[in-house]
Amino acid sequence: MPTPAPTLMPSPAPVVSDSNGNVYPIDPSGKVACAVLNMNHLVEEYVDKTECYSVAERRARIRMLLLEAARALEYQKIEYWLDSSSLAGAVRERDVSPDDVDAAIGLTQASMDQLRHSRLITLHPRYALFLKDSPHYRDGPFPYPSGRFVDTQTGLYTNIFEFFPSRQPASAPISIATGTLGAELMPLTKGNVTEMLGPVVSPRTSACKYCADGGHFNVLTDWVFPLQPCSIDGTDVVCPARSDKYLTLMYGDMYMDE
Repeated sequence: MPTPAPTLMPSPAPVVSDSNGNVYPIDPSGKVACAVLNMNHLVEEYVDKTECYSVAERRARIRMLLLEAARALEYQKIEYWLDSSSLAGAVRERDVSPDDVDAAIGLTQASMDQLRHSRLITLHPRYALFLKDSPHYRDGPFPYPSGRFVDTQTGLYTNIFEFFPSRQPASAPISIATGTLGAELMPLTKGNVTEMLGPVVSPRTSACKYCADGGHFNVLTDWVFPLQPCSIDGTDVVCPARSDKYLTLMYGDMYMDE
């Protein structure tokens, strides 16, 4: 009886990248248009650079991660709100934006301290929480923000931005926007000071469209609280009280059209 020919394993697809470190997976079958792996928006230790998944599948994975993070926080009664492009997606499409490569939420300093000392017992084991200055969680392999929920099967993540309280004179500029738009972003005067919330300055905040203070995304507390219900793909989540002003300050008055 002739010896059967050995079964040859298919050769792994070569890893193709560009000068920015982005990786371009290739589907061996040629049936899937693979999403680019933007390594600046992934935790590299969890990334399989040969895995091919579509942009639609990336969106679904980000959605699943964001909703799982929200569910775990809500179970522990830790307040959060959707932030950045995740908030824009909820307002525009009631879903994760199709071109998003990560997700984002905001927590006050008090809520972040609560999270640091809480065990998220309902968090699915697929997801890991990286958190600075916590006795329960590993510090992340990144300089900012304060924390991230990470999908350990893909490296996709949800940023956790820590918003610190501050006070500034009621007459101090909040925005560099002018005209009618500038007037809309001015606070209603309630005495001599205005209560503010904002994260530390980072590359993310430095891109703020109308921030007056060197890219410091600093918003009125009244723009965040009381938190309002919103939704992602039919699932209830939480958004700031004035998502319109919040997003206008960050992205400009055309944020609904982007």
